Amino acid sequence: VSIWTIPEMAFIGLTKERAEEQGIAAGEASAEYRNTMRGGVQGLTLGLLKLVYAKDSGRILGVHILGEDACELIHFGTALAQSGKTVYQLQGASVAAVTFHELFKLAAADAVRQLEWEAWARIVHGLDADEEGRIAADSLSPAFA
Repeated sequence: VSIWTIPEMAFIGLTKERAEEQGIAAGEASAEYRNTMRGGVQGLTLGLLKLVYAKDSGRILGVHILGEDACELIHFGTALAQSGKTVYQLQGASVAAVTFHELFKLAAADAVRQLEWEAWARIVHGLDADEEGRIAADSLSPAFA
């Protein structure tokens, strides 16, 4: 869906809430226009791209964009969501310099950071530590198995 307003809005696929209603553990990652090369050159302060992804696989479930060229950018987002691409694949993709497609890569990097942090948090949480935070050596083996 594309809405030709100022700023433009466009979306495809699921929201995090809708994914969770369907029993999918989902995450959200975002990128702001101002953090792209083009956004910096244009001095943009408004605009956001959000990726919704499955936490178990990183598969892109939805793309939501508010900002300049959102109604054109959503076509790339549609291709990603409908083809089953993951945030890991998107993070490694090449995009043309000084285009807003950089938003997709920035959001994918945010998603991968979140997924990696959650994985490490599960590992650390599974370790046995005493009151002073020292980890028992025998608890390391199961955590890394």
